[in-house]
Amino acid sequence: MAGKGKGVLGAMGNLIRWTIWGLAGVFAIAVYLNLTREPVQGPGAGDIAVLPPADIAVSGVPDEDAPDEGSATGVDTVTEETVPEPEPEPEPEPEPAPEAETIRIPGDDATYTLLNAFKRDDGSIEITTERVLGDQRSTTIRLIRCAPLEVGVIAEGDGPRDDAPEMERITLGDAAATLAATACGALK
Repeated sequence: MAGKGKGVLGAMGNLIRWTIWGLAGVFAIAVYLNLTREPVQGPGAGDIAVLPPADIAVSGVPDEDAPDEGSATGVDTVTEETVPEPEPEPEPEPEPAPEAETIRIPGDDATYTLLNAFKRDDGSIEITTERVLGDQRSTTIRLIRCAPLEVGVIAEGDGPRDDAPEMERITLGDAAATLAATACGALK
């Protein structure tokens, strides 16, 4: 068996080992020199005045440690600058409430009014509609998914509310389909 450091392979291993140690030393010296040298200033750098943090003064605020000009006469005079209060921003005029959209469906004698529509966090749309047929008025809250077009009834009139109704695919031409398509088009 060949011993460590003998022959061509041993010499190559030693050469690689010493090369790695040499490069590590050169790197350490370069880092040390980079950290300890003064920054190089380019042309025109002498024109910039750099003040230490203690010499920076804030205007309008008296320095407690600095002697006051009036203190030589025995009377301290401190003048306060009055800073004008910022003017309050004028309140925006409230936008006029949009008129409720009235929807007429062919083949249905009732008139539907879209009272409220908003998009939920899950992307579905909740709408509140009022159906008027003669003297009868009824309010319905529906949940709509646009793709595929599905509708579920959350509440009718003053009845109990079901926030996760059973969703049904609806056929085109139905009153619920027209209302759903209107809501999907308005809140896409």
